[in-house]
Amino acid sequence: MEIKALHRLGWSVTDIAREYGVARNTVYSELASPVPRRYAERAQPTALNEPQLVHVERRLVVCPNLRGTDLHAELCRDYGYEGSYPAFQRHLRLLRPAQVRDPGEHRGVRVAM
Repeated sequence: MEIKALHRLGWSVTDIAREYGVARNTVYSELASPVPRRYAERAQPTALNEPQLVHVERRLVVCPNLRGTDLHAELCRDYGYEGSYPAFQRHLRLLRPAQVRDPGEHRGVRVAM
């Protein structure tokens, strides 16, 4: 839709292609199309299903300092998780309980009082 609007405003095909980082042929095909391009919604293979989610939550309750890489390996091995570690890490950040630290203990530096 924006491509057509820019073209109506006098932008060249080359300038539009440069602006959006696409090939000129893509701009030409978009201009020739009567409706904007629609993409099918992709499945999210990285989402945790119910048994995987229960396992992660159960493991974090028992061992809140468990490494994410170890937990990811367990999910892949035992629960058939097919997502990458970075995708799993995004889910893990939402599930892991926040760790509260004493402000006086900053990386090994002790504050004298």
